[in-house]
Amino acid sequence: MTHRFSPIEQRTLRFNVVESIRAAILDGSLAAGSQLVEARIAEEMGISRAPVREALRQLEEEGLVVSIPYKGTFVNRLGPDQIAEIASLRMVLEPFAIQRALSRLRDGGVERLELAVQRLIERAQQGDAAGCVEAHLAVHRVFYELAEHKLLLEIWRGLEGQLRLYLAMDHLLFGSLEEIARAHLELLDVVRRGDADEIMRTLVAHVQGPAEALVGRLGRPDDGKTPPQAVGDARA
Repeated sequence: MTHRFSPIEQRTLRFNVVESIRAAILDGSLAAGSQLVEARIAEEMGISRAPVREALRQLEEEGLVVSIPYKGTFVNRLGPDQIAEIASLRMVLEPFAIQRALSRLRDGGVERLELAVQRLIERAQQGDAAGCVEAHLAVHRVFYELAEHKLLLEIWRGLEGQLRLYLAMDHLLFGSLEEIARAHLELLDVVRRGDADEIMRTLVAHVQGPAEALVGRLGRPDDGKTPPQAVGDARA
């Protein structure tokens, strides 16, 4: 019987396009409101427009870009109301996740958290802003995975697209990527001590404080549905 290989070239190409545009959004190279011109991206990447179109569709599903009829596709933004909503939802979900995960954290699960924090430290040391967003997300995902609650994990994964934008904005409040890593080392130390009350207090400060600072920085609430303006073509 003749062996048949699954096609991978096109899939790999689309993956690379998605990764390139996503990284440019998360490291701030593409600011909120930047217009993503399919033809320009394809030309600069030296590829056809089809994988770019597929990549933009995937990024729209992730919540990183928004398509506006008759105007185009833009890097999405989070307004003050959305940031406050994300933070308030996290303050409901994350304590519940940690409460469920606490026994497993005490029973060896903390090693998974240590590995996730170490990856965040490595990305910070490399100056990888987009990688820090992914690593930051992965640290908090550990709590949801150790909670062993399928619906809770599904809700978290459904939020991850907006959380990427949220964390990219959150990181702007820190003086450096290393400062982000240090904040999570402090969280890890609290989790290692295993005091549930202390963990919850630390979590509140960890999530709520930066969210309030972000809302204050952005000023007046808006509906968050449209980008502020197109600020140039995508150069991913």
